[in-house]
Amino acid sequence: MADGESQGQSNEPNNLDWKQVAKRLSVDTKTGLSEEEAQKRTSKFGFNEIPEKKESWIIKFLKKFWGLTAWMLELTMLVSFILGKYLDLYIIGALLLFNSILSFLQEEKASSVINSLKKSLQVEARVLRDGKWNTVPARELVPGDIVRVRTGDFVAADLKVVAGKLESDQSALTGESMAVEKKENSVLYSGSIVKKGEASTIVLATGKKTYFGRTAQLVQIARPK
Repeated sequence: MADGESQGQSNEPNNLDWKQVAKRLSVDTKTGLSEEEAQKRTSKFGFNEIPEKKESWIIKFLKKFWGLTAWMLELTMLVSFILGKYLDLYIIGALLLFNSILSFLQEEKASSVINSLKKSLQVEARVLRDGKWNTVPARELVPGDIVRVRTGDFVAADLKVVAGKLESDQSALTGESMAVEKKENSVLYSGSIVKKGEASTIVLATGKKTYFGRTAQLVQIARPK
């Protein structure tokens, strides 16, 4: 594999101009990657998707009774039972159950956010391979792919603008209410939407290595325990 490709999926290319990125990712912007090379990179980097460990809702709910806070309440319930303070036992039990249900519902809400983000990646992209423009599922994009984006497109990978000019809505990622102008050498973040314009770009990162993917991982890490 070329040295340039080994640099794929890192944050450093964000700070390089597109010519340096193309050299590092071993791609000719006029012809794009070959299908053979794209398959090799898929094997190396995986599909452009965010993996998620799934658990039964029952297991997730029962885990709410396991942890420091839960242990303290459960110990207090045990002491109350031994001392015959049944009213305290019922009150603490109700509090434990309420906290567990609330935490579980918050976690399910976080999961729905992640699922919505993942579904957004189930789109198609216009990619240049073997010198020809084709439409492929966005999950098949790899670092180094040459991608064309235009008004209304969902950005499915982190992209470096090669040519063109557009405005990007990245409010879902950064909270910015106004569209952000993107031009040559700007970075388009996965999860944003092209509001206006058109541009040719190079894929910098895919899947969990994108800004979008790292955001989804942070949501998972921040889930209530």
